[in-house]
Amino acid sequence: MKQEFVNWKIFIWAIAIILGLFSISFGMIASAQMKADGAYQSIYQIKTDIEVIKNDVNWIKNNI
Repeated sequence: MKQEFVNWKIFIWAIAIILGLFSISFGMIASAQMKADGAYQSIYQIKTDIEVIKNDVNWIKNNI
């Protein structure tokens, strides 16, 4: 009966390629999360600025 052995050189290359693809995908996910967090922070800052402007406009209306 013939035994089949793994060609270790091909196996190592395949594992390296798979690990490389996983690391690239995780890096892209992390980058997307950082960009989303930045966008949420910008939106929060804009909402805060709008509330300040509304308060200032109301103050001006009430004092004129």
